Amino acid sequence: MKYIEGEYIDMKALNTTVKKTSTATFPKLWFSGAESFFKVIESYVNKSSKILDTIAGWGLFTVTFLTVINIIMRTAFKRPLLGTYDYVGFLTSITVSFSLAWCAVQNGHIAIEFILEKFSKLTQNIIEIINQVIMFILVCVSTGGLFIQASKLKISGEVSATARVPSHYFVLASAIGFLLLGCVIFTKIIRAIKGARVNEC
Repeated sequence: MKYIEGEYIDMKALNTTVKKTSTATFPKLWFSGAESFFKVIESYVNKSSKILDTIAGWGLFTVTFLTVINIIMRTAFKRPLLGTYDYVGFLTSITVSFSLAWCAVQNGHIAIEFILEKFSKLTQNIIEIINQVIMFILVCVSTGGLFIQASKLKISGEVSATARVPSHYFVLASAIGFLLLGCVIFTKIIRAIKGARVNEC
């Protein structure tokens, strides 16, 4: 006991209360900080996905433009654009790979949910986690393969048949698109785990 400002205070009980409060508060503060950090990362991933999707849109426009001009030149002037086939192929690969991440953010990929809707929210989240983990592994393998292929093409100096454009740049661009898709899937896994914990409680 200690006499403070006209009152006797049990210092042992006070120290025990402070320790219990600190122990209970620390996990909450830690999870709050982790959640804030995750939201920042998710925001950057989503913004990057949107930027790549915009580039993909311009790539699709360019593919359409080149195809139309090539047809006009071939039909009207008997002089097709040199390298159109190569450019269309390269730009199509970029268009597809750059649009995947934003499509995943918007949940635009095909999903069959009428069976899952019959299960509880917890079961749905668990199945979602398993599904996303499998997708994440496949995307990581694909991304690694694309980076390796881009490295091999750069070393060999391989170029396209007609336009003579180095191929490794476009393979590298596709790898970046798949890498960002993997980041989006990872954020979905975290969200699904959080949802499973909430439903379990």
